[in-house]
This record gives sequence, C-alpha cells and structure tokens, in this order.
Amino acid sequence: MVLFEMDLLARMLCDRKNFRKMTKMVESAAGELCEVKVTMTHEGGYSPAHVPFCGLAVIEELSGINTRVENPLQPSLSGHGEYKCCLTRLK
Repeated sequence: MVLFEMDLLARMLCDRKNFRKMTKMVESAAGELCEVKVTMTHEGGYSPAHVPFCGLAVIEELSGINTRVENPLQPSLSGHGEYKCCLTRLK
C-alpha cells in the first residue's frame, strides 16, 4: 500500500517535500504582501499515518530547524510509478 491510498478522500499525492515547498511559497508571498507575517492552522488530515510528517515539515520550514525525522512510509510513496503531486508544475 502506498501513502496516498491511505488518504481515500483527497489523494493529493503530496509528501513532506511538497509541504515544505508550499510553506516556502506562502512565506515568499507574505514577504511581498505583509512583512513575512504568517498565521498557520492545522485543518486535520485524512491519513493519520502520513499527515504528522507533513505537518512537521511545515513547522521545520517556518522555524528553520531540521529535526531530521524521516517518514518510514516515504519509500512506498516515492517508488510508486503513478505518483505525481500537483506542485510538480509550480516553480
């Protein structure tokens, strides 16, 4: 089973790297629009096995601290041939 199969409602196919990228994008926009003031909230998530690692990536990016915590399920996601996150098209 791959990670996004555990997210039966959304299947967004986003991993930690993508959540880091989204956080960088929000920080960049905040830098241009509101002196880098960012407020975050956690909506929840549909995959209790995967979401904590994505949330940690956001916190690490905001704080500048890398905990080096790895998602033990990540190899099942990155090795899946059909895996394409929506962010792969963004710069």
